[in-house]
Amino acid sequence: MIDWHTVTVGYNADYLEPDRVMCISPAGEIKWHNDQRIPVLGSYDDRIMIGRGSASKSMLDDRQRKGFACSDTSNLWISGNPVKFISGHNVFGPPVSQRFDLLDNLIKHHLGAYTPDIDEQTPATYETRVDIATMVNFGSHNDVHDWIYTAQRATRSRSGRPATNYDTTVYWGQRSTLWSLKAYCKHCELLKHPPNHPDKDGIIADVKGMLRLELVLRSKELRKLEQRQIELDESLIWQY
Repeated sequence: MIDWHTVTVGYNADYLEPDRVMCISPAGEIKWHNDQRIPVLGSYDDRIMIGRGSASKSMLDDRQRKGFACSDTSNLWISGNPVKFISGHNVFGPPVSQRFDLLDNLIKHHLGAYTPDIDEQTPATYETRVDIATMVNFGSHNDVHDWIYTAQRATRSRSGRPATNYDTTVYWGQRSTLWSLKAYCKHCELLKHPPNHPDKDGIIADVKGMLRLELVLRSKELRKLEQRQIELDESLIWQY
């Protein structure tokens, strides 16, 4: 399933009015300023962040070659977990291959107050982070913890570095600028951070005995996969 999406979408975002951080000289000159991100609350108080982003070269190319929408000034930038934003939890949700359909739904049906000028023209997009998640049913809560305990001590990342351990979680490539992978007990995580959902008790009970795997693909790795014409799907987790 899609678990996080950071993407610039080729819809004009000049109308957004974010707070700004400025550096002002003693003489009153504005030396630089940065737009802040705007938090948007979803149906169950989970949030995504939106803001103004610059068009990438590939977005400008898609505008010229394919007629996609793309602004010369600022484009809509979105970052967050769209599944949590809409449903209040990320235990299950659409596959990563449907992330752009979900993005379209998010923009047109949940960000209406922030996207007044959206039309039907296909927007250019540029992804800088995609998280892919899956669940493995061990059938036993103890078996999940036994697997994590073994993985913490017996595995290494592709680079040869040992796994990084935090209680019920094991990471590979945690500080990599390309990609990282983690595995953890989803039941334990939800006990500490219950979902903001009417059926939270049922959701927590459903994940007992489940191992959660999450793959984070960052900008450089996404570009590599694009160049190799590899489509994103859940099978990538097993390759990494």
